[in-house]
Amino acid sequence: MLATSLRGPTSLIVRSVATEDFRERLRALGSAKYTDLRGAQAHVLSAYAQGFESAPDVAIELPTGVGKTLIALLLADYALDRGWSVAYLTGSNVLSEQVEIQARDVPGLSTHRFWGGHYPGAALDDYHQAQAVAIMNYWVYFNASRRSIQRPRHLR
Repeated sequence: MLATSLRGPTSLIVRSVATEDFRERLRALGSAKYTDLRGAQAHVLSAYAQGFESAPDVAIELPTGVGKTLIALLLADYALDRGWSVAYLTGSNVLSEQVEIQARDVPGLSTHRFWGGHYPGAALDDYHQAQAVAIMNYWVYFNASRRSIQRPRHLR
């Protein structure tokens, strides 16, 4: 699941997602591993661009191996460009580690992984200021100290 919340000025000027080219976004991120979108990835990102941009939360369900992580990372990059804080939530620490490893293959996207008791100040600042994607499991997101992981307003 990709959870987002708006941070900063609401008058942020950005390119409309309707004209967003996620293939070009992927190329701009400079990944040597991910050089193009698979068919299902392109379909999901196109559907997002055509009707889900204003949704406060997005959940994507696809079969194993289709490329959900890359879809979420591209949507996260788009959200950061809009000034939104982004939390990439997983079901376990193991899955968070896997996402962190895959995100390393997208060098233009800054990410930080958080886990129980591990909330480095500079990484939290990057997350709170919409400069990096926070990767963590659900437990960390919902049970960490309010001073650590800042939750979107609609979850407080």
